[in-house]
Amino acid sequence: MWHRPRRPARPGEDDFCSLRSPVDADLLAGKGVRVLHFSPVGRGFSWGQDDFCGPEGQDSLRAALDYLCGLSGVERGRVVVFSVTTGLSLAAPVLAAEGRRLGVQALVDLNGPTNREELNATGVMPPAALQ
Repeated sequence: MWHRPRRPARPGEDDFCSLRSPVDADLLAGKGVRVLHFSPVGRGFSWGQDDFCGPEGQDSLRAALDYLCGLSGVERGRVVVFSVTTGLSLAAPVLAAEGRRLGVQALVDLNGPTNREELNATGVMPPAALQ
């Protein structure tokens, strides 16, 4: 199910596919784990206008998880979501609302923001992120 995307990621936006991450998609897939790599709209390997973990990004993640959980061979209750950096801001609300229905067992995060100051450390949030 996993394949390495053809174009390189923008710096800092796709650690899950790089050697910078202690866990990456290729490593997990090599161990027999089904891996679905997801980049929200406007980030990583996705196109479009970034909505900063808003409704469009959340709907897209929910649809990706619905797809994954519907595949044969994917056991309900054995799905783990692994988020990297600000992916936590997207995964947490989706799993709070839909995690039980989807059968997601856990959320594992790597370097997600722990408070508002960390989330805003890169500068003032653009107006679209405040909606």
